[in-house]
Parts: sequence; C-alpha cells; structure tokens
Amino acid sequence: MAARLRTAGWAGVAATVALAATSGVFALTARARADSVSAKYAARDAAGQPLPFDARTESAVANLRADGREADRYAIGFIAAGAVTAIASAALFTAASLRRPPPLSLSRSPTSATLSHSRPV
Repeated sequence: MAARLRTAGWAGVAATVALAATSGVFALTARARADSVSAKYAARDAAGQPLPFDARTESAVANLRADGREADRYAIGFIAAGAVTAIASAALFTAASLRRPPPLSLSRSPTSATLSHSRPV
C-alpha cells in the first residue's frame, strides 16, 4: 500500500512540474502582450514625435490587452492547480511514510524457525 501511495505522490510531483511550466508559458505570453502595448504607446516617427493613435492602433492595443489578460488568468489558474497537486503529493508521501509494515510472526517447527509477516505486504 505504501508503494502505491509513493507512486501516486511521484505522479503528483510530475503533474505539479507540468502545471508550473504551463503557467510560466502563459505568464511569459501575458508579459509579451504588455510589452507590445507599451511599444505601441512609445512608438515615435523619424522626427521623434509620437505616432498618431488612430482607430486601427486603438483596436490593436485593445486586442493585445484582452489577450494579455486572458493569458494572465490562465497563468494564475495553472499555478493554483500546481499548488493543489503539490499539496496532494506531499499528503501522499506523508501517508506513505506513516504506513507501518505488518508485525512479524515466528513459526517454529522441530527442525527450523521462520520469520514471516502475519499478513501479506
């Protein structure tokens, strides 16, 4: 039983790593969208003057912001799920460490003595 708990714990560790990596990808995506919005506002022409903020630019900025917010929400969701799997994995490892092996029993016969578990492991 303890071996199954440890196996499940290791599967949880793998899931935690995968969820954290996925969260990182979405966080980087959100950051890239924020940088793109900043670049749109900071854009200058050859004379150093700000570029006109027309309807097309406004639409592009709105789309970048929406994409960034969505990526940010996904990043938060995946890291929260990773935290839950990390806690569950820790609980599984703790439960596995608390499992005691069954007590040993001694069987004697006239010619030999054997030590065995009183119930299957």
